Amino acid sequence: MPRVRIRYCRHCGYHDRAHGLAAELGRRFGAEVDVDEGKFGQFDVWLDDALVASRGEGFLRRMLPVDAPSDAAVIAAIEAQTAVQEGERCELPPPPEEP
Repeated sequence: MPRVRIRYCRHCGYHDRAHGLAAELGRRFGAEVDVDEGKFGQFDVWLDDALVASRGEGFLRRMLPVDAPSDAAVIAAIEAQTAVQEGERCELPPPPEEP
């Protein structure tokens, strides 16, 4: 069973999104998901201690209007990482672009 950890910034309004994503990952992958409040501007997702999706680091996270990765992008990243861990070749289409 995959272990997923989501750390989010409450001040940025990511609380509901983080918990909704956690529920979706639990349903889709049977994942055990931990959701924790993180640093200002943070929205990071780890799969088994490997960072698979992030809003950005350092200066970018604090200063630029960069949104958190979409749920579709997080799911695609976890699917790709899971396939790599299981020794499979993963050919996923890119996530749909958001308007």
